[in-house]
This record gives sequence, structure tokens and C-alpha cells, in this order.
Amino acid sequence: MARPELAWLAGFLRDWPGPLGPAEPPPWTASTALLRPDETEAELTERARGFLGRSLSLDDVDRAYFAVYDGHGGIEAANYAAAHLHVNVAHHEKLLENPAEALRDSFQKTDEMFLLRARREKLRSGTTGVSCFLVDDKLHIAWLGDSQVMLVQQGKVITLMEPHKPERE
Repeated sequence: MARPELAWLAGFLRDWPGPLGPAEPPPWTASTALLRPDETEAELTERARGFLGRSLSLDDVDRAYFAVYDGHGGIEAANYAAAHLHVNVAHHEKLLENPAEALRDSFQKTDEMFLLRARREKLRSGTTGVSCFLVDDKLHIAWLGDSQVMLVQQGKVITLMEPHKPERE
């Protein structure tokens, strides 16, 4: 399912003669967004990013990575995760042979890195997050907190995960 769309997009970006401008829309949608709340709700930041094979330094186009972060207590943790998690995923030595392990380890590494910064800079923010790594026809999902991924097929929601909640073990 995803191969033709990703191949089309990779070819489009590779062959484009100059700065990207208006073009016929692709047959699917992906978006990048940063929602900044007003000052009374400063703890909420959501960021969504999509990174295709080239961004992950992979040689093929049958892979895609997407992530969403929902910050609380400030924007620092969400911004840090958005800037570093995908890099840790891309550089994980087992990314191609064991994507689930790569995602799990990358979440842990990113958390450890942010905690060092948070202690040094006395930051008190946190974030939930969810990542999806599409490899050929397999979707690998990793999450922390109550951020969720929902798959909708023919108008019906397919539950892929149960969000982490403090009241659950």
C-alpha cells in the first residue's frame, strides 16, 4: 500500500528543478505542524513531523517515520524530543533488523539525554510521544504516555495500542 506513494514522493522531491512551489497534491496526505497555545495554556505543545527515507539516511523509499509529541509543564521536552528522537532512531545500529528494539532504545536514550539537560538547566517540562515507523507493509509503533495512534480503515477505527496511564501498571 505505502510503496507507490513513497516512491512517487521520493521521485518528485529528487527531480524537482528548484524551490518547492505549488504542485498537484499527492494521493495521500502528511503534515508537519507546531501548535502554539496562548500564554494561559503554555504547557500544551504538539508537534508532528514526518521524515522519509532520505531524512533517515536510508537507501530506499519503502520506509517512513512520523512522530507526535504533546508537551506539559512547558515546551522544552516536546521540542527536545522532536529534535532528537528521530535522529536516535536513524542512527540505531539495529534499525533495519529490529525496528521495535530501535524505537524502544531510542525513546530511552532521548529521555536520558533530556534528563541531563533538564537537570543542568533546571527544566521542569515533560512530554508524551508516539512514533510510527513504516517498513514496507509493517507499521512499528512506540509510545510513551497517553499520546495515541489510531488507524482508520473504511471509516472504522482499529485499536493499535493502549495509552500509558498513571493508574495502570
